Parts: sequence; C-alpha cells; structure tokens
Amino acid sequence: MQIRVSENLWNPARLHASVTGMEGWTDIVVAWLTENAIVLGSGAALCTIIALFFTPIRSILARKSKPEVERVKEIIPDRAFDAIAQTGRLERDLDQAKAQIAERDKTIEALEDKIEAANADRETVVNAVEELQELEETGDASEEQIEHAFARLQEGDTETAEDLFLRIEEQEIAKATEHRKRAGEMAKQIAALAFLNDAQKSVDAYERAVNYNADDADAWNRLGQLFRRLGELSKSEKCYQEVLRLGHQFDNRSALAVAYGNLGNIARIQGRIGAAENFVRKSLELHSELGNKEGMALQYGNLGILCHLGKDHSQAEHYCLESLAIGSELQNSDIVSTGHVNLAGIYRETGKLNKAEEHLGSALEVVEKVGDIEGMAKVYGNLAILTQKRGNFERARELYSKSLTINDALGDKEGTAITSNDFGTLAQEQGRLEEACGHWQKSYRLFRELGATSRAESVTTSLVAAGCPNAPEPTEA
Repeated sequence: MQIRVSENLWNPARLHASVTGMEGWTDIVVAWLTENAIVLGSGAALCTIIALFFTPIRSILARKSKPEVERVKEIIPDRAFDAIAQTGRLERDLDQAKAQIAERDKTIEALEDKIEAANADRETVVNAVEELQELEETGDASEEQIEHAFARLQEGDTETAEDLFLRIEEQEIAKATEHRKRAGEMAKQIAALAFLNDAQKSVDAYERAVNYNADDADAWNRLGQLFRRLGELSKSEKCYQEVLRLGHQFDNRSALAVAYGNLGNIARIQGRIGAAENFVRKSLELHSELGNKEGMALQYGNLGILCHLGKDHSQAEHYCLESLAIGSELQNSDIVSTGHVNLAGIYRETGKLNKAEEHLGSALEVVEKVGDIEGMAKVYGNLAILTQKRGNFERARELYSKSLTINDALGDKEGTAITSNDFGTLAQEQGRLEEACGHWQKSYRLFRELGATSRAESVTTSLVAAGCPNAPEPTEA
C-alpha cells in the first residue's frame, strides 16, 4: 500500500517578494539574500527533506505506548483498515467452512465404511430387488412382505429376502413340473445373496437350483466358481463339464466359451499348463467369434498368467496389457484390477519395481473403490512381496497378515496357500524359523488339497531346506 505525503516546500522567491516593500534598511538584507540565494536554497531544501524523512518516525515513536490496533488505524486510511478487517472475517468464515467440509467428509467415510462392512455386492442386490418387483407383479407375495424385504436389503440385511425367496421356492416345488424352473430361479437368488456371507448356504442353494433344472448352465457355472474358491477343484471341474455338455447339447457357443475358460483355470491351478493353454485358447477363439469383449479380456489375462508361469515375460506383458486395455474400455473393475496385479507381478520379477508399485497402487485404488474384498486380498499379498523385496519387513508382515485374514474369511484355499508360502519366506528372512515352518506347513497342506502337486513340491523343498520338523519327503508331493 502506498501512503501519499503532501509537500510544503519553502519558496525563497516568495520571501523576497514579501520584503521588497519594507523601508531602506532592508536593501542591505535583500542584497545579501540575493548574493547567497543558492546556498540558502540548498540548505532549505536539505532541511525540508530531513524533516519529511523523520516526521513519520517521530510519529511512530510517539505512539509507541498505544495499542497496536490503534497505531495501525492512525497510519492506514479507514477504508484500507475496513478491507483488512473484512479479510480477517472472510478468513475466519473460510476456516469454519473447511471444518464443516472435513466433518462432512468424515460422515461420508463413515457411511462408506458401513456400506463396505455390509459386504453387499451391488449387482447381486439389484438382481434381488428386480426379482422382488416381479414377485409383486405376479402376486406371489404380498405388498407388505415385499416392502419389508426391500427395507431390510437397504440396511444390508439379506435374510428377509432369502426367507421370502425360499417360501416361493417351496411353493413352486409343490406345483407341476413346469414350475421347477421358477423354483430354481428362487434358489439361485438365495445362493447369490448367501454368497456374500455364508459360502455353504450358497452351495446348498445352487445345488438345489441345478436339481430343479439340470439344463441351467448359469447355475452350474456359478456352483463351479464357488467350489473353486473353496478349493474343491474336482467338484468345480464336474460343474464346468456340465456347462460344456449343455453348450454342445444346445449349440450354445457362449456356454462353451465360458466352460473352456474355467476348465483352463482348474488345469492351471493343478499345474497342467499345456492343458490349461489349450482350454484358454479355445475359449478366446469362441469369445472372439461372438464379439464378446469381456470374455476376450478375461482370456487374454489368463494367457498372460500362463506365459508368466512359463517365464515368457514379453508375451505375458503383451497379453496382460491387451486385457487391461479392453477392461478399461468396458469399465470392468474386476478385469482392470486383475490386469494391474498381473502386470505388477511381471514387472517385479523383471526388476522393474517402480512400475510394479505403480500398477499395484492403481489396482488397490480400484478394489477399494468398489469394495472388492477378494481383490484386496490379492493386492495386499502382492504389495507384501514387493515391500519385502525393498527390505521393509515389518510393513510386509502387516500386508501379508491382511491378505491372509481376508483369504481365510472367504475360504479361498488357493489364495491362502499362496500367501502362506510367501509369508513363510519372509519369516525365514527375519530369522523366525518356527513361524516360517508353520506358514509353509499350512501352504503345503492346502496345495495338496487343491491337487496342485507342483506347488506342493516347491513348498516341500522349503520345509526340508530349513530343517522344519515333520517335513514331508520331496518325492511325496
């Protein structure tokens, strides 16, 4: 801010004019002033400048004893002071607004946590709501019953809807044969809702669904996926074979494509890499013919995994990037997060740790946004490996523990076996041999149950090399 100062300069010419009318003795004075005008003018100017320079300082010093606010008021114009005061008020208002926003954000986070804790799969709940609406239209349930089920679903409680579907299912069973398909649909709704919280209840419901309608390829496929997650691979494979049978029987190429892809996953888990690649390529070919981009993306990802296992990192990267590109185009969060995780594994093994970390960060952002618990377990496990590789062992322990907790809760045998094996390696590096042996024993047992003999053999090698008690003989795997 600039402060304007008015000038009041001494004018010698004006003084000369004022004395010319005085009496004779002034002639001498005038003559002397004229002769010394330059000197006197310079001196007067210098005095004026000094006075102007020191006046503000004297003013400030004189006011030294006054309160600070009063001093500022005397020096700064009123309007400027008002503006400063207004700015202060606005800053206080801004701070209050920020506090309110922060409080609102906390509320939103709390609501998001509540939604995530409910573990509700959006598509599953939407399907259940649509089915409830259909029940209302057909008159199979009263308006009061349906509204109650709606209300409970909104609160994250699926039991009321499950009970209602079960009642309709039982009613349909009692009717003629043509109603068995309807009963099967009710059982599938129960299975889908129970899948969120109770795996065995979901299995029972899907088994009833295929019993009511043995030609329901979708029910067989979902039952196969559930058995696979629970590590019952022989049962899972039988379900996928049923999907394959129905695909051939009804010339349903979409069902065939799905069956081949899932049979490829079973073969990969069991270490039958050649058979797995054959199944996956058949699936990819059918999906391509059908123009099914989602199916194509899934199978590109599966091919990437197989190439990664075969140490062909260049081809693995190519297929995983292809899968990620299609998944991004479709805005399919599952395909996108899986693509990032798979690429991170490739880059980690080829020493590109920064790129691996970037992809895992992207994957974590996706799975946390959509509440994908299973996806979180995979990301945490991979982040743990990367963190361990960078030497941050304590952080790696935290991440392995998170991954194991989720996998155990989901009953995911493959995920638990993989993470337990990796956790054992970390414990060994930290000198915690007893803990390492415990993790490896668990991993070995689960891989054996899965029929993943080559992986079980790899864990056996670790157990024997570390001298763990009760380590199996390598030839047993």
